[in-house]
Amino acid sequence: MDAEFWGAVIPAGKTLRVDVASDEEYIHVSQVALGASIKDARARTTLTLAIADDAEASGVREGRRHTLCTLTPGQCEQVGLDVVLDASFVLRADGANDVHVSGWRQTNEGIDEEEEARVMEELAMEMSDDELDSDDDEDEDEGSDESDDDDESESESKSEEASDDEGDDDDISSSESDSQEEFITGDVDLNNLPDDDELFGDDSDDDKAFDEAFGDDGESESESEPESD
Repeated sequence: MDAEFWGAVIPAGKTLRVDVASDEEYIHVSQVALGASIKDARARTTLTLAIADDAEASGVREGRRHTLCTLTPGQCEQVGLDVVLDASFVLRADGANDVHVSGWRQTNEGIDEEEEARVMEELAMEMSDDELDSDDDEDEDEGSDESDDDDESESESKSEEASDDEGDDDDISSSESDSQEEFITGDVDLNNLPDDDELFGDDSDDDKAFDEAFGDDGESESESEPESD
């Protein structure tokens, strides 16, 4: 592609048509400025643009006009633009001062349309694959987050169960300890315990009554009587 400087001067109150060969070239408008000779130091000058094809289609002489910038001497005398046009257009300077427009003209020679279409298709496919990979990564991240949440919930549940078991063990230990304390701290006089004679000496009244009920005394008396001839 070949590029060359392009520039034009639009006289105050006049229009300028710029012809562009569609599909063969385009013009890039990059700078607008007032000239060295200022006719009116207080006047504002507005630069407008209209696409020539729109004018021919609509039947309007200059087509639909679009304001690109407004220049005022001593305040704003130049403006940088980034306007690319691949169709014929019309510039107009509304005001008392001339406007200088510059940029470059670029031709489209050497561009293979089929090759360009193939490259664009490959780029579209790559972008589609990247989007699919991004979606898969997001799904994996969501699955990992859900698994982590399940693990945390299970861990918390186990911790609560362990805490409950420890609480039950503490309650049992406390109960056993209280029982032992009650047994040990009962009203028992360790200095006045009964001796063996008191525990295993003469028969008590209950033992005697038991012997009488079952005839132990009768058998002893029958054995002590002498046999008669």
